[in-house]
Amino acid sequence: MTFKDFNPLYVKTDKQQGVEVSFTANKSLKIPGTPAAFHSLASKPDTLPFMIGGVSLDKKAVYTQSIADQELDPRIYKINTAPDSSRGGYIQRTIKYDHIPYINYFKEAVVTVKKFDLKIVGKKIGYIVGAGDKVPEALDQMGYDVTILTDKELSRNNLQQFDAIITGVRAYNTDAWLNNYYDRLMKYVNNGGNLIVQYNTVNFVSSVNQKIGPYNFTIVNRRVTDENAEVKFLDPNQSVLHFPNEIDQNDFKGWIQERSIYHAANFDKNNFETVFSMHDPGENDDDGSLIIAHYGKGTFVYTGLVFFRELPAGVPGAYRLMANLIALNKQKAF
Repeated sequence: MTFKDFNPLYVKTDKQQGVEVSFTANKSLKIPGTPAAFHSLASKPDTLPFMIGGVSLDKKAVYTQSIADQELDPRIYKINTAPDSSRGGYIQRTIKYDHIPYINYFKEAVVTVKKFDLKIVGKKIGYIVGAGDKVPEALDQMGYDVTILTDKELSRNNLQQFDAIITGVRAYNTDAWLNNYYDRLMKYVNNGGNLIVQYNTVNFVSSVNQKIGPYNFTIVNRRVTDENAEVKFLDPNQSVLHFPNEIDQNDFKGWIQERSIYHAANFDKNNFETVFSMHDPGENDDDGSLIIAHYGKGTFVYTGLVFFRELPAGVPGAYRLMANLIALNKQKAF
């Protein structure tokens, strides 16, 4: 069975209500019987049964089934129409660009359900999409209300309504129009906003020429590719490590592929706080993975930490640290 594409990660939070799966009939379809309830999930720990009965579909008609949050325990589920099947159905994905042939490929229909200790403060997030990532979906699952900010939306929205504005990966490389909103974004920060900029590249393909933050810094091609590299907390008393989630070394366990890329450099530490220091084997410590500046009533953040990898992978520490960055302007005194 080929299902429509869906988010393969489900994080149990107060906002979440369940998973919806659906498929389109490739031909007229009639399944006798009555609609069957889901079998007990405990009967097949690695399989989420998907029962169909009493369904009549014309060709190209869509069938949809919702699975309530209370039916989803933290584990990996394979979705299929056959409750006694040990393998899942499939989802079809398409790679479609003008410069290459279209490619359709299939992945097993799997949902990973996770639950972990996560507190959020603030509700409304503005997200400026860059080269493309799945961070907005993760923010939505965390319980935030996410508004995608395009060129038009940035020009006409009251930015102060947002508890934080986050730029997607490589946004300043791909969105030339962002340069037109530097003054507007700095006014947002100065008036109490929180601007979080994820990594941008500097290489022969693309570099950032415009100013990004309220104070000068540069982006350099420094990275920590060892996902298990030691992370040193430069000042354990910094509030970003304590509110609303207590961050410790356990939050850097289970990271995938790498720690951080395209670090900040050449910044004045009178203007920017550094939070972490890390390095690959045989290299020197680098403290440019996360820098924080206070400007007026607000906060500016630049980070090379690879949230765009860790959030879709369901790494708990990445969720907790992102929540703390979003809450920077709402921090308690420590």
